[in-house]
Amino acid sequence: GAESKKMKEAGNKAYQDGQDLQALTCYSQAIIFAPMNEDGKSKEFSICLANRSAVLFSLKWYQQAADDIELALLSGYPDGLAYKLYERQGKIKAFFKDVDGACESYKLALKFLEIAIKLKDERRKKVLFELQKSLKFFQDTPASVRADLKKARQVSKVGTPEVEECNPLYPAMSKSVSFKYQAGRGRYAVATRDIKVGETILVEKPIVSHPLPEYMAQNCAACFKTLQAPLPCTT
Repeated sequence: GAESKKMKEAGNKAYQDGQDLQALTCYSQAIIFAPMNEDGKSKEFSICLANRSAVLFSLKWYQQAADDIELALLSGYPDGLAYKLYERQGKIKAFFKDVDGACESYKLALKFLEIAIKLKDERRKKVLFELQKSLKFFQDTPASVRADLKKARQVSKVGTPEVEECNPLYPAMSKSVSFKYQAGRGRYAVATRDIKVGETILVEKPIVSHPLPEYMAQNCAACFKTLQAPLPCTT
């Protein structure tokens, strides 16, 4: 807990100073070191996630911010502060043209604003006005516009590449490739047909893989991609 608190405070200072990337690094470390309960909930963990979501939002990394908000709410984020996350969530959904989702988030923000007992009256009135204004704007969106926006959100996801016709002797490789042997030359691969530009001819999972120690804090241990907002392993 001490290391997590230290990094969270460093993240707060960096964020206040406008150093978003430094704040992101600090909050990520605070999240990794945050203590967790057996039920997978932790106030400290959830607050660090919420703080990081603010930085990610500032950086316009909206999907990562949305993921942090969702996890923070599931991990025990205080109800008295939850209106902040739902308001931010509403803005993110609006960015992604999710009108119905934005309405739902703003409604939840208004609901949790009622139990934000530590909020001063003047600040509460200002937040209430902004939330009601945003909610009305999206509620007044015509059904035809909502339908058009919903279509615009439907994008195809890029999946793992696949080999269309597998080689019976080498299942990871395409049937378009075979191997031959020649004395003095050894084994070599040849094409059995014309291979199209960009065609996948080999997909093979490694027997063992693990990132180097210096990359473990910023790269996924499964796919090795660089992580903008890393999370600790549940095990």
